[in-house]
Amino acid sequence: MGKDAERKPREHVEVWLDSVDLGDVIALATYVDGLTTNPILLRKNPATAGLDVTALTQHFARHFRHMAGKPVMMQVVSLDAQPILAEARALVQFGREHGAWVGVKIPAISGGILALR
Repeated sequence: MGKDAERKPREHVEVWLDSVDLGDVIALATYVDGLTTNPILLRKNPATAGLDVTALTQHFARHFRHMAGKPVMMQVVSLDAQPILAEARALVQFGREHGAWVGVKIPAISGGILALR
């Protein structure tokens, strides 16, 4: 039997909401363990399409209130290493300023890999 087969099942499965829509967050925040975003949702939503990281953080400030201290994962939107690092730092700082735990997702693209080195 392999290591994976020997593991005990988790007692609690975490459920994260993957949305940029404030209505979704308001309606579902009490039922989820955290909030996450991704660039495809950001591009498809008229409220967030084309926003830079500063404008995105302002958009998400409203979401933090409804998440009541639950973690929020935000992905950088830049494609090159230096802008990725700048955005990541800005997202973490923004979370600190708003009393939120913000995790930063770095895409597995050449710029993201360079930023992680």
